[in-house]
Amino acid sequence: MVCAFSGKHASKSVFLQELNAIQAGVQMALMEGISKLEVASDSMRVIKAINKKEAPPWDGLDQYSSEMCGTW
Repeated sequence: MVCAFSGKHASKSVFLQELNAIQAGVQMALMEGISKLEVASDSMRVIKAINKKEAPPWDGLDQYSSEMCGTW
């Protein structure tokens, strides 16, 4: 399955917008019963944060922690 996401977010942070798009795709896959995923993004910073290779930026730290803990 290939999925794309488009939408708005209250934050103007590109990091959070990218993160929300990935989260929406992961949640959609889980709802469809898909457990193995390949996630692609043009944001290396988001990918590194998801893989715990880099801390998220300060403006996204709280939301990243609370929203992502339930998804991954």
